[in-house]
Amino acid sequence: MSNKRKIKAMKLYKSTIRFYNEYDYLKKKNRQLNVLDFSKFDNLHYHGVDAVKFAIKKLLIREEDIVLDIGAGIGGPARFLSHITGCRIYAIEIQKDLNDIAKKFTRVLALKNKIKHLNNDFLIKKFKFNYFNHVVCWLSLYHIPNRKAYINKIYNILKFNGNLFIEDFYLKRTPSTKEAMILKDKFFANSLVKKKIFINDLINNKFKIAYSRDMTNDWKKFTLNRLNNFINEQDKIKKIHDYKTIMDLLDFYKLAHNLLNTGLLGGIKLNAIKYS
Repeated sequence: MSNKRKIKAMKLYKSTIRFYNEYDYLKKKNRQLNVLDFSKFDNLHYHGVDAVKFAIKKLLIREEDIVLDIGAGIGGPARFLSHITGCRIYAIEIQKDLNDIAKKFTRVLALKNKIKHLNNDFLIKKFKFNYFNHVVCWLSLYHIPNRKAYINKIYNILKFNGNLFIEDFYLKRTPSTKEAMILKDKFFANSLVKKKIFINDLINNKFKIAYSRDMTNDWKKFTLNRLNNFINEQDKIKKIHDYKTIMDLLDFYKLAHNLLNTGLLGGIKLNAIKYS
């Protein structure tokens, strides 16, 4: 089974029609939607546009910059980045249905001249060396197999002094056999490592760590609040989504919180700079 098919085992991605449902629901209330309207549902990582704002400020992203977003989902971070800074973005996403949704929403928001959506595997897609000012990845790198290969590739396509910005998971402890199966089958984890290895892999590939923050406790609280809000807002949610979609999301939100809360996974926010 290909990676494109295996990732659909994640219940977060079982029903992608839900993004159209969210869009249609918003359209009923607003004649003209903007990027912030979409941001209510199109950022699939933790803390939404606040996390993207942090990256913009930390990396000092400018209008003349060229940015690559790896694992771009339905394009929320890319659209917000371009909307705020005016930069050009390549948004690569392995799932065709998500990429198609991303392209549609980018057209709706009149940003297609700034954002190029690519439906491809990052490890396969060819990019120019020394081309990007910034590479950003929100909860996506742990999906990609062959950690050594993708770190080396990111290094090669970044310009000198270019920024790599990551928010991702790491292993806090060695998983049991059952936990390893859950991570692989239900969380599509292909390159999880412990935090020390996570950081050292970058340093050994000639990246300088400019900023690092452990996000584990923060993400425990976030995933618990997300789960509780989802349960408490069922009356509204049932107006937008069908029963299966709701159950899939509920199961995934429980899983994400459990993996963090039981001490199996941790989270990290990191900015690394290509220095040679």
